Amino acid sequence: MRGCGRAGFALWVAVCTGATVLGDCGSTLAQEAGRPVTGTVEELQALVTELLRRVEQLERQIAATAVSPPPPTPAPKPAPSGGAAAEAPAARAPARAQQTAQASPGEFEIDEDAIDRALERTLVQEGVLLVPFGQAEIQPSFSYTRRVVDFPAPVEIGGQQFLGEEESRRNEFDFALDLRVGLPFDAQLELEFPYTVVNASIVNKVFGQEQDERENTGAGVGDISVGLAKTLLREAAWWPDVVARFVWDTDTGETRNDDVVLGGGFTELIGQLSATKRQDPLAFIGSVAYSNTLQKNDIELGDQLSFTLGTVLAVTPSTSLQMFFNQQFVDDVKVDGEGINGSDQVASTLSIGAASILGARMLLNGAVDIGLTDDAPDYAVRIALPVRFDVPRPGR
Repeated sequence: MRGCGRAGFALWVAVCTGATVLGDCGSTLAQEAGRPVTGTVEELQALVTELLRRVEQLERQIAATAVSPPPPTPAPKPAPSGGAAAEAPAARAPARAQQTAQASPGEFEIDEDAIDRALERTLVQEGVLLVPFGQAEIQPSFSYTRRVVDFPAPVEIGGQQFLGEEESRRNEFDFALDLRVGLPFDAQLELEFPYTVVNASIVNKVFGQEQDERENTGAGVGDISVGLAKTLLREAAWWPDVVARFVWDTDTGETRNDDVVLGGGFTELIGQLSATKRQDPLAFIGSVAYSNTLQKNDIELGDQLSFTLGTVLAVTPSTSLQMFFNQQFVDDVKVDGEGINGSDQVASTLSIGAASILGARMLLNGAVDIGLTDDAPDYAVRIALPVRFDVPRPGR
């Protein structure tokens, strides 16, 4: 149809149109002149030629419209300065920056300052860091200790003596209020006010069967202690933080109450040296302490040598975990200068705990101690709630 379409179409249109036009013109002329009008071949050819010219002109116009580019889009009007439209990009910029700063899915960002705070507060509780000058901490604490000790003993049943065993069971409830005050020159003043409640029972056994039990409960104020700590070295390069501490444990406590041994009433002088090495979020801790008990009423408790090794891990910006191994060697108890054989002890415990910052100045610290030797407690549970506050300084 493309080879003969234009001419045939034009001819067909011309014939149809010409017939219509001629018919209309003939009718009009006949009406005007009063005579019929007929079309000749020359007139039809002229009409076809005119129609072909118009078709070609129309095709050129369509082709030109298809090739020419679309009219340019008018430029947007500038937004008025100082209006809401001008402020919109600036308002969206912080949101985009915040989205860019957010971590990808599965990742999290660690606030180093927050980790330092969590580690610092925990290390202060362990005594290896000191409270800054101008600040202080008051710490109420509670601990429960369970001790069970068996030893051979003669047991009388029905007037007859048997070789049995005597089992000592002790439930110790210790309450304390500690105060730490930061001093100039990287020093710290420490005070402790304890109170003890002990429920003790003695059970006689023969061939593993309980025969009788004696139970008593005693309570009393413990030994008030005063201590001074000083930072000797600050961590740098390969050496750690080093803190020295001297504690005077007074004899203000009660030794016995209601036939229950409370363990107080003896003066002790304690020296300790602690070292801390930080590898954030870890802190490695080691300490050694020596305690000398002064004689009282011809009784001298054995001197003690203690070692501690452990680590503290900041698992979140506000929470830390700690694990410590404690080893304690106790000499024989002396009466009138003579040592009692078998009264020396070796106590080992494993301590596992956690601490969490409850607020800007409050920390919750808890731990469980597990006895590893016969001379150590079976287990112990400790909870402390230190609260830090500012201390007014002269000239401020």
